[in-house]
Amino acid sequence: MPASERVLTVFLNSSQQVIRERDLRKKLRLVAAAVTEAGLFRRAVVQLYGETYGEKIFGCAGLTAAEEAWLNSRNTWGPREYDRITAAATSWHGIYYVPHDRLEAAIPDLGETLIASARPWSGEGYWHPNDMLFATLVSSQGEVMGNLTADEPHDDRIPSRETAALLAPFLSMASAAVEQELNRRRDTLTGCFNGPFCLDETSRRLGKSQPVGFLFCDLDNLKTVNDRYGHGAGDRLILDVGSRLRTLVSSGPFAESAVCRLHGDEFAVLFQVPMDHSVHTLINWLRGQWPAILPEVSWGLAVSKSGDTPHTLMRRAELAMYNDKRGKTQRPLTNRITARSPVPRNPD
Repeated sequence: MPASERVLTVFLNSSQQVIRERDLRKKLRLVAAAVTEAGLFRRAVVQLYGETYGEKIFGCAGLTAAEEAWLNSRNTWGPREYDRITAAATSWHGIYYVPHDRLEAAIPDLGETLIASARPWSGEGYWHPNDMLFATLVSSQGEVMGNLTADEPHDDRIPSRETAALLAPFLSMASAAVEQELNRRRDTLTGCFNGPFCLDETSRRLGKSQPVGFLFCDLDNLKTVNDRYGHGAGDRLILDVGSRLRTLVSSGPFAESAVCRLHGDEFAVLFQVPMDHSVHTLINWLRGQWPAILPEVSWGLAVSKSGDTPHTLMRRAELAMYNDKRGKTQRPLTNRITARSPVPRNPD
């Protein structure tokens, strides 16, 4: 059977399975398995970025159980790391091939990040164990949500442009499945995670041994903005605040963070608490980075303790936020409405 015909057959069969499956982890595993079943590569991993979904998840095929456990136990690459290696890659319409020597130059601290294959390298023109081929999962709005990484071509040769192009249907299938799930987790105005997700994710994190940080954020004077300029202006401010908050959190000292819009002008940041518990410095860092063109924000921080539920943790953070609001002088609204923030709408 020609390669293209085999790929089409596998794609049609697997797409029906992906549509019927409800669990996103299993959907991604089906996509990875389809890539290997199509005879393109022996190993495939579909990775969804934690900052996109709220937690890192994988769909793997061709890996051993030990290798899958290895992946899940480490801080894997995210958008910033893949941005660094994209410049070193050969691109075929959004599918990137990076030979091992360029990859090691792009990621000097590569170390044990890659899982080395047991297959020997046959020399030039053949797939090296640390070569990489990956493609990004992109939403209909252009947001990069994760990637599909393929390893060990079945013919052991460096993939051709045609071979790489055969990955495209599986990439589209994975992107559509992820975006559908994200739409249930995201706030439609800001693109942040929504309130129901915040409760579910807080509960999930409280089930782990590591403390959870819950940062409650509330805009000051939004009612005045709505009364004076209309709710459309208020929505624009909420949009810009959410955008700036996502940008700061993704680039700052927060680990495994998720920015949520609870309702109205209230936001929350869930994050993994540093081992030294010096979490209060995070609020000072945010205050220092907050642009004067946006409204003042009141902050409240709580760290989980034994016996906490999502509601008790959130309530402590909310009370801390109200204490912050009462203890400061509100800045005037001078020109904050007519002068728009330069923050991009889709910071991720």
